Amino acid sequence: MKFKTWKSVASISLSAGLLHFIDKEKSQSYIVEQLSQLPGLPAKAGQLFALKLGIDQQGGPKPIPLDQFLISLRKESPELFEHLDRVNEFANVASLGQVHEVTLKGQKGAFAVKLGFEGSTETVQEQVQALMTLFFKWGPGNKFGLSEKDYVEIYKEAFTEETDYLVEQMSQSSFFEFWREDPSIQIPEVFPEWCTKRVLVQRFIEGAKWNSLVNEDKDTKKKFIDSLFYFTLKSLFQIQKLHTDLQPENLAWSKELKRTVIFDFGSVLTFSEEQVLALLKLVDSLRRNANPNDVKEHLVIFGFDRLKLSLFQGNLAKAFRMILAPFVFAGPWDFKNQLWGEAISEALGEQKWWLRSACPPWFLLFMRPFMQMARYAQEFEVSLDLSSLIGELSSIQMAEPISDFSFKETHLTSHYQLHVQVLKSDKEVVRLSMPVQALQELECLIPEETQHRLQGKGISTRDIKERALAKGLVPQEVFHQKIEDKEYRIWVE
Repeated sequence: MKFKTWKSVASISLSAGLLHFIDKEKSQSYIVEQLSQLPGLPAKAGQLFALKLGIDQQGGPKPIPLDQFLISLRKESPELFEHLDRVNEFANVASLGQVHEVTLKGQKGAFAVKLGFEGSTETVQEQVQALMTLFFKWGPGNKFGLSEKDYVEIYKEAFTEETDYLVEQMSQSSFFEFWREDPSIQIPEVFPEWCTKRVLVQRFIEGAKWNSLVNEDKDTKKKFIDSLFYFTLKSLFQIQKLHTDLQPENLAWSKELKRTVIFDFGSVLTFSEEQVLALLKLVDSLRRNANPNDVKEHLVIFGFDRLKLSLFQGNLAKAFRMILAPFVFAGPWDFKNQLWGEAISEALGEQKWWLRSACPPWFLLFMRPFMQMARYAQEFEVSLDLSSLIGELSSIQMAEPISDFSFKETHLTSHYQLHVQVLKSDKEVVRLSMPVQALQELECLIPEETQHRLQGKGISTRDIKERALAKGLVPQEVFHQKIEDKEYRIWVE
């Protein structure tokens, strides 16, 4: 099941780029379709693109034939293979493996056996490196100060864990024990005695999948969406764990028991109690219209970069009040609210990547289930009272939600710009203007050759940057130096 990430992704990108000139929507659908058919991270990337673009994802990686599945299963778990009684030929295929319904000799009921694709660990590690290099070389990674090393490290670890079913078995067991008595959530029981690094055995549970839920009545849809948010927030606040992959294939609705079934615990984030408390205090501070410094401190404890947050000065609280509006403002929240999306865009403007650069590398994984649930709520046209729910589940006494959501103009960004000018023999040869947050990447604006010359004169570009940042994102002369026949000037106005 291996493939060459560079060649495959580059080919998709080229074809999509050519198609974009003809039809943008077809180009987007093509990217989703093609990525979704490639095992591993490209399939996951296809899921994210589909979510972001609102495209119904069709198809996926092809299953391996049943005889090949059985050969691999016998190799990975000989004892389990000997206990096989019946194997359903139909396979549910995920990005990293496939699942068959089986019965076992001497055991009651049906089981689900998931087998990871051979070589998936090595393939995923190669894919992380390749996709991150593409993102940082041709995407916005370097431009906005994200750390390629940190991102590669975090995502290699996260996605490599997804290929280790012993890790997934432990995560699923934790969730199973926590939720086993709750009537609204069902999690399949796992059987550690049968599990290996590439084999996961759990109780087989039937349920209505996403495509059939679309035809259910509004009350059923609301119960389903309510239970997803309840599951996600309660798990986060009470056992400090977050299931980060609530894609449709990992969800089902038990019509008989009227509860939601959650599958696939390969992608789980675990937090400290201090981080979870900081998140709750953040929402509380936003409700109280607290000091902006308190908002920043809560974000730093949660994992954000202090220096990068400082670039946004006092507008940080205003922006996060918009971003977290469903938890801050009172009453049922309609995720189809166009004014909310417009308010966030207005608040972030062109600087969304600068704010993202302040996020911890794992933040995309953190946001993924919330993005998924928000889309489901949109599709089912369900409104949710999330401000009350977070209050009920919180370990602290929270302020009352704000009664009236305001769409007043809110700008996260400064109206100042950073300017770069180069004169050669008194003639202007370079003139650039960019968002003032680019000051944080000052070293990238000064040619390496020039930096060496400055170092020879005892001038450090790092010191120049730190002195400028200490003054804040305000009008100032950042750097002005003449070297031989060239004159360099960088300033904010």
